[in-house]
Amino acid sequence: MVDERYQLTLSLQVLKEERQKMLSDFLDRIDPDMGTGLLHYNSVKNSEYELYAELYHVIWIDEHWNRIEKYIDQNIPLESDRRKVLTVFSKYFLRFIDGFDVKNQMYSKAFYEILQVKKQALRDMIEISAKADIHRKELNFAMEKHKKQYQEMLKNYIDQK
Repeated sequence: MVDERYQLTLSLQVLKEERQKMLSDFLDRIDPDMGTGLLHYNSVKNSEYELYAELYHVIWIDEHWNRIEKYIDQNIPLESDRRKVLTVFSKYFLRFIDGFDVKNQMYSKAFYEILQVKKQALRDMIEISAKADIHRKELNFAMEKHKKQYQEMLKNYIDQK
C-alpha cells in the first residue's frame, strides 16, 4: 500500500529526473538525430531549428509520463495503488504542462494544441479519479449502513422470540 508521502515523493522524483535528463541531453549526450538537427538548422534556418526544438520538448514532456508508468509497472503490484500514484502524478504533471504558457508564444500553435490535448486527458483522469473516490466512499457508507440494518433486524428478530 502506498501512502500520500510516497505518492508525492515519487511524483517529484520523476519530475526532477526528467529535468536532469534534459540538462544531460544538452550538455553530454544529446540524441544524435536531434543533435544533428538542432546544430544544423540553428545555423541554417531558424524555423527548422524551432521545429527540432519543439520536437525535443514534446518527446521530453511525454517521457515524464512514460517514466512514471514504467516505474509503476515494475514496482507497484496493486492496481488501486497504481491509480493513486497516477492521480497524484497527474495533478503535478498538469501543473508542469500549464507552465508552458500560451502567452509566451515561444512555441508554434501546433505545440500548444498538442499540450491542450494532454492537459484535457489529465484533467479527465483526475476528474474520474475524484468521482471514483466519491463512489467508493458512498459504497463503503452503504455497506456499513446495510450491515447495521441487518444487525438491527437480527436483534429485533431475536427479541421477538
